[in-house]
Order: sequence, then structure tokens, then C-alpha cells
Amino acid sequence: MKSLHCKSFVNCMFFAIIPLVIGEDDIARNKLTFQSTTTYPHIASLATDSTIEINDPLKCSKTNQTKGKAWWTVDLEKVYTVTKVCILNVNSPNAVNLKNFKIKVSDYPLEGVVCSTVSNPVITPSSTASSQYGCYFCGTPLDGSFIYIEHQDEAVNLHICDIKVTGTYKEKRDYSAVSIESTDLFGSEYSSPQSDYNKTIDNDYITYFETKLLFAKPKLVIRLPTTVKVFAIMLLANQDSSNTMKYSFVYVNYIPNTMGALPDEVCFNYYTPPQNGLFESVFRKCNSVKTGRYIITGADPGFPVKFQLSELVIYGQEVKNVDKYVMSFSHKDKIVKHESDGIVVPGASFLTNDEYFGDASVLVVALKWKISFAKSLVNTLCLTISNVCAKTAGEFALENNVAWPQDLPYIVEILGQSINEDILVTTTSGIYVCESFEEKFLIAPFENRNVQPHFVRSI
Repeated sequence: MKSLHCKSFVNCMFFAIIPLVIGEDDIARNKLTFQSTTTYPHIASLATDSTIEINDPLKCSKTNQTKGKAWWTVDLEKVYTVTKVCILNVNSPNAVNLKNFKIKVSDYPLEGVVCSTVSNPVITPSSTASSQYGCYFCGTPLDGSFIYIEHQDEAVNLHICDIKVTGTYKEKRDYSAVSIESTDLFGSEYSSPQSDYNKTIDNDYITYFETKLLFAKPKLVIRLPTTVKVFAIMLLANQDSSNTMKYSFVYVNYIPNTMGALPDEVCFNYYTPPQNGLFESVFRKCNSVKTGRYIITGADPGFPVKFQLSELVIYGQEVKNVDKYVMSFSHKDKIVKHESDGIVVPGASFLTNDEYFGDASVLVVALKWKISFAKSLVNTLCLTISNVCAKTAGEFALENNVAWPQDLPYIVEILGQSINEDILVTTTSGIYVCESFEEKFLIAPFENRNVQPHFVRSI
């Protein structure tokens, strides 16, 4: 290594405080990848994984494009100034098909500024040496956090064995892929144990979440670790998306509003994938940035349908210093008892299981419903109540006779010195509102109560 010689102390100081910026030539390695469709098992990540192979087609990514333009993208996770993209073709007669595509640099998939337009076939490699890559320079260095490759012909596959991206780190990005734990997923009843909620985050294309054919609006609910600004979402269909993701939607809310009783923040609604091939990826930016802790996705065709989803990725940004539920609802086990019209209801766990489903949960028929809990352990109560029949306001009241506009959750401050405290919910009419009404209770401490989300009413 050559040493740095200085002619003067000032020059040495100058060189010491000016960092040497060198572009990294492999910033896409092992990063999150997607492609428009997939010929399984040629998944998108095979183009950026650590195993580079040209003679085994199964080690390369490949789309399954029956119509529309095929695309492939990689999430660089941070903003880079990109200067060059190098692509390794497959060593087979099909190598001549990897041509006529555009390489773009962008902030999201499916968009961006053109780095290079490739008209001729990428070189057919004889090895995995750097000289066997087809390398394409951006006319002008471009800033972005996604590399997006789009074929310019209809119904032609992208078959890529490896990609190397050269760029210089510029800055952090406002959003990232949100971490989701298996305990944070619930939804409409799944069709079998092999198709449970966790299949949407297991990084396996073949496994998938599937609901029973019972729901006109089947759904999956994702409980995020904290309040998040949601920018976009990627949904991966299970093989054929023609029916399983028809009229799909993504809502964002502060509570798991699966009954549809509250106004949701709509990320997108009534979207049907174009059905361009198997294992189709659906990437959608929210109509505008939405904020909440719960993501609710599903299908709404207007008739019972099986909703299927193989994988999902949520792009968002954690919100600091806002109201949020804490301790993962662990205070629910401090409830002493439930009473329906004065009769103790044993084991009413359906009221505290975090599932809010008008089409799947137990219905409570009562004029009065009372819950008792240890006041010394919980000082705030958040209740969500929905009437599944009539839709007129003011049908519910609390023990202090404060009018309770229907379908709104409330934060209730618990006052007094008693060991146990009761909250009474009753119908204001003195008779049944309808044949049945459904109640769901959400109990947890609530931080920062002076700055409350729009859906909260204090009493």
C-alpha cells in the first residue's frame, strides 16, 4: 500500500479531514428483491444471493410473464448515487432473450429515471468472472434506493443469474421494510393449519395464507410494533391471482377495525391485479401516506371468496412521540369478570383476544354489559363497541349516562380509590337495539393522552 506523503502540516491536515469516497460495487448483494411474476423456483432473490451460477438455470431468477411487461427490482435499503449496473446472463440458448430492457434508479419499484437502455442481448457468459458481466453505466449518476429493470416487450421473461450495482452511499431513507412477528398476525379464519397467517412472512413462495370460503370480505390483520406511517405495500399472490386477490384492499388504522365500523385510512381499495402470470407481485403506493398501528388487507368482491396471499412487505416509518398502545395489551389479563344483564359470563375471552370481526366472533345479546378489573393495575380503559344491526347514533351509554355515539371507541379514565372498578355499558333505549349487538373491548394503558388520535373521545 502506498503511503500518503505531505509537503506541509497544512496539507496533511487537509487530507486528514477530507474522507476518501469510493463507490461500492456490490450494494445489491443479499438485499430484498421482487419481480413481476415468478417461474418457481426461479425467485427474484437468486439474482442477488451469494451463490452465483450460470450453468444451472434453477440458480437464476426468472419471471413467468404471460402478458404485460416483466420487471425485476432490488431494494438497496438506503439512498445511493448509482453509477453502474452489471448483469450476468444465463449460459444457455435462452441468453439471447435478455435484451431490450431499461435499467432505472428510483425511490420505489415500478418507477424511476432511466440509467441505461439495453437493446442488444447481454453477453452470454462462459464463467462467473467479472469480465463476463454486461455492464451498463448511467449517463449521469442517479440518486435512489431501488434498481428497477423493466423489459420493453410484452410477455417476455427476464432471466437473470446475477446483478452487481455500483454506487456511493448518500443518505438514509425515510422508510424501510417493517419488521413483522408471527404473533402480530390474525384475521378471518384460515382454511387449514397449513394455510395460517404466518405463511405470509415465511419467505416461502409455495406456502400461503388462505381463508375459508365463508367471508364476503376476508381479511388479514397485521399489528405493527408501534405507530407507523405507511408509504407502500408489496403483496405476492399465490400462483394464480385472478380470483384470490380480486378487488383487494389495504386499510390503515389505530385499532384493528375489522368490522368496518370506523372510517379507515385507505391505502388503496378495490384493486384487481392485472393477472400477468404466476406468483404475481402487487406493489402499490398508498394514495397518500397513512398513519396507524394496524394494516388490514383482504378482498372485497361482494360475495364469499377465498383470499390467498403468499408473502407481504410493508414499507413504513415509525412515528415518534405519538399516542400508542404499550405493553402489547398485556393488561387484559387483569380483568376480574364480565357480567351480562347482571349474570357473570365465565371465560369471555372473545372480548379480549384482539380480534374484531363482525362475521366471525361471538355475539353478545344484552341490555347491560359490565366489566370489572383491578383498578390498581390499570388506569385507562379503551373500549370498542359496534352495533351490527341498526345504524343510528346515540344507542349506547356509559355508567355516568354520557351519550356514546355508535361505533366509536373511547378512552376512559378510571377514578376513585376502590380496589376494583366497574365499567357499565348499556343501551339507552331500555330495550334491545336489535336482535343482537356485538361488543369488543380493548384494554391497555394509553400514553400521551393529551395528544390523542382522531378516533379517540375522552370522557
